[in-house]
Amino acid sequence: METFMKRPLIVLVLLSTLLTSPVFASDAIVLTIKGNNQVTELTMNDLLQTSQESITTATPFFEGEMTFQGPALKTLLNQYGYDYAQITLTALNDYSVTTDKGELTNLDPILAIRQNAQPMSVRDKGPIWVMLPLTEQPELNTPQYHRLMVWQLNRITLE
Repeated sequence: METFMKRPLIVLVLLSTLLTSPVFASDAIVLTIKGNNQVTELTMNDLLQTSQESITTATPFFEGEMTFQGPALKTLLNQYGYDYAQITLTALNDYSVTTDKGELTNLDPILAIRQNAQPMSVRDKGPIWVMLPLTEQPELNTPQYHRLMVWQLNRITLE
């Protein structure tokens, strides 16, 4: 009976660690891109090895400005040879948004994997958050554009 009572506690501790830990296995797939009859599965190391951009911005989701770093969405998709007209961004919880190429890529979003130089945990909207330069371009600070800022991003589907 004593062992049985300890198991839920162990599971709870492991789950809590997973949700708050910013460290992901270097070979774990964190992002899948599908389109053009191809599938690209990327690890955190793959994303870190792609040219990094930075956005310092305030958002409605936290107080004050923070600096986010990660690859530019446009750069990443070009690197793997994707051509598309529509893009669907999907999060770990299956929230998704579909938009046309021009609406999103013209906004110069990055796939933020670091917040204030620290890896982002799932609890803190990571490991990947589509980030827009809201402070630099205040016209983007509206619900129309907030919907594109998918956090916990894990899939991109291109058509």
